[in-house]
Amino acid sequence: MGECLKCGQCLSSCPVYKTLRDEAFSPRAKVSLSDQGGELYRKRLLQSCLLCGGCQKSCSGGLKTTDLFLEARKRFSRSLPVSKRAALFVFRRPWLDLARAFPLHRLLSPFSRPRGRSPSLSRSQGGERVLLFPGCLSRYLFPEILRSALRLLTSIGYSPVVPPFDCCGFAPLSAGMQERFERLKRANTQLRERAGGGAVVTLCPTGYHTLTSLYGWGDVFSLPEFLKAHGGGMLETLRADGRRIALHLSCHTQNFHPRANLLEEILRDLPGVDLQVPQERRCCGFGGSFAVSNLELSERIARENIANFDQGAEVITDCPGCALQIGRRRKVSHVAVFLDSLARGFDEL
Repeated sequence: MGECLKCGQCLSSCPVYKTLRDEAFSPRAKVSLSDQGGELYRKRLLQSCLLCGGCQKSCSGGLKTTDLFLEARKRFSRSLPVSKRAALFVFRRPWLDLARAFPLHRLLSPFSRPRGRSPSLSRSQGGERVLLFPGCLSRYLFPEILRSALRLLTSIGYSPVVPPFDCCGFAPLSAGMQERFERLKRANTQLRERAGGGAVVTLCPTGYHTLTSLYGWGDVFSLPEFLKAHGGGMLETLRADGRRIALHLSCHTQNFHPRANLLEEILRDLPGVDLQVPQERRCCGFGGSFAVSNLELSERIARENIANFDQGAEVITDCPGCALQIGRRRKVSHVAVFLDSLARGFDEL
């Protein structure tokens, strides 16, 4: 499990600390309080951690801080404050119902307008099968992401299948709801088996992290990873002449994906692209329930993140949650929608 050396290496990787500049909210402070419990620990840990994985990746002592914090949330989930209990309500209902729940309507209202019907979830005709795990936001709030992914996979000769997967379960797990997570894990694993198994493509970095690290599934790919490995050179045919874009990678991609820089490589190789990658990559501040129980802090983190991007650039991200957070302030597109637009010859999204 490793140990905390109190070296402070984690400070520069913690979005909460970088915004507040308060040692009491640093990862090492939360770790030091982990054996004490009590109201102070619950407040510091349960309400002020994004579970982004930054401190775990940077830890010189090899401490698995994400595991430590998840275990603590499980212990204290029955004594959460009202704001966090409101956030837990999120994970007991479908996202469509959630969009109407207070206070999430303040977060989701810019995206609550109709976005077209969700795409058909039946099997495409012809080609080798591949399972698509869309995630909650792509299924319910951003069906255009799912539609674009289906088109891209079909265009490279695959037959995408979208079983009726439920939430991956990371959201309830992050709120301490271990039993709920285990039920979702079992249900999704059974759905994969009934669908015949095989490769799984994800549209959400949190889903990728959950399926690979917490479920233990193998043969799981992010969409850019699958297109690069199995696209038969399709990516090399795309052009982005005159497109000025800024890349925002999700925290879970940066901190948990073994090929965290792949999307940047794909975008940089596009002929004609003007790609901006911020020197300091920052969290968007969403963090699921974090944006509910820490609305003001979430907004501050988001503003600092967006200040890194040139005003005239389109923001491209690999995460629907990041798109939700950033899209309230800037034009932003999921990478599936962006690549699909290039493949279909559109100059703008």
